[in-house]
Amino acid sequence: REAKIGNVRLLSFGWHYNTPGSDCHFRCLRRFIPVVMLECLVSQIKDTESAYTSGERQCKKPRTNAVQNVDYRVLVAEDNRINQKVLLRLLQQVGIQNVKVVDNGKEAVDVCAQEDFDVILMDKQMPVMNGLDACRLILNGDTNQRKPKIVLATAEVSQGLEQQSREAGCSDFLPKPFSLKDVKTLFHKLSISKEES
Repeated sequence: REAKIGNVRLLSFGWHYNTPGSDCHFRCLRRFIPVVMLECLVSQIKDTESAYTSGERQCKKPRTNAVQNVDYRVLVAEDNRINQKVLLRLLQQVGIQNVKVVDNGKEAVDVCAQEDFDVILMDKQMPVMNGLDACRLILNGDTNQRKPKIVLATAEVSQGLEQQSREAGCSDFLPKPFSLKDVKTLFHKLSISKEES
C-alpha cells in the first residue's frame, strides 16, 4: 500500500497480519524510512502549513480593492438572480454600498424617472424590455435630473453590438461572467472620468 503527499511517497513494509473477527490489519515495519525521505516529508508539511497560515493572514488584511474617493449610487438591471448576487458582492468588495437592483429594463426606466443614479449596470438581454431599449429611454427622457453612466453587461462581444451600444448611449462594457478585476477596472475608469468632468 502506498500514499502520496506532494512529491513524497510513503511505503508500508513487512508481513501482513489480519485480526480475527475484525476488518483491521497490521503490517510489521521491517525497514526504517530513509532520513532523506523523512526530511522531505517534514519539509512538505511545513510548506503546506506555511501556505495555510499565510492565507489566513491575507484574509484578515484590510481590503485594497476599494475605489477611492468616489461615492457612487449604482443601479443594477439584471434578471438573473445569481448574477444579481455576484454583482452585489463584487460591488461591495470595491467599496460601493449604495446599490439598487431591478429585474428588467422597464423597471430600470421607471426607477430612473424617480431617482438619480451615477452608474447603471444594464444587462443586455432581459424580459419585458431589453437593455439597449432601456438605455435609450433613460438617456433621452426628460424626467431624470442627471444622466447616469450606463454600462452594458453582456457575454456577447462583436463590432455590431459595440456600435449599437454606443448609439444607444452606453459608456462602457462589463463582460460576463463577472470578475472582481473587471469591476474594479470599470469603476476606476469611471472615477477618473467623474473627477475630470
